[in-house]
Amino acid sequence: NQSEITGTFTYGKKAGVRIIKVKIGEEEDEITASHDGYENLGIIHQREIIHEKKKREIMILDTINCGNQKEKEHPLAIFFNLHPKVKLVKLTENNYDLINDKTKIKLTLDQNLKIQEHCGETNPILGWYSPQFGVKVPAVCLEGKAQIRETTVFKTLINY
Repeated sequence: NQSEITGTFTYGKKAGVRIIKVKIGEEEDEITASHDGYENLGIIHQREIIHEKKKREIMILDTINCGNQKEKEHPLAIFFNLHPKVKLVKLTENNYDLINDKTKIKLTLDQNLKIQEHCGETNPILGWYSPQFGVKVPAVCLEGKAQIRETTVFKTLINY
């Protein structure tokens, strides 16, 4: 976890977020931020989101900076939690169509991630949606896993 959870709605140590760049434009929006939630491992996670409006594309770049921890291999997991009404259609290994009513979005996950699909699992708890406190509904969760040693960038594309 990025933050230390000590109880219901209680955190012992909350990850610190740093905004690096914000650019809002007519054709493109961009935001870059990082957090120190993995500081105890010597790792910094930075996320850059670029929205190209005319292309109808959102690119997410997750940079995992291993700093001085390059001699160790680090397990990594990136989660994509979907709403229960979204139908998932797998096109190829890391390419999906997400369909809800008349809306279709293409999701392309980084080729260096090994993808697993989860829905309503209890051990570990994966693939759930909570519309309100105390209510859980099974929903698809895509989990991308990798092992990294050096600073690595993972690219996700969302076309709508």
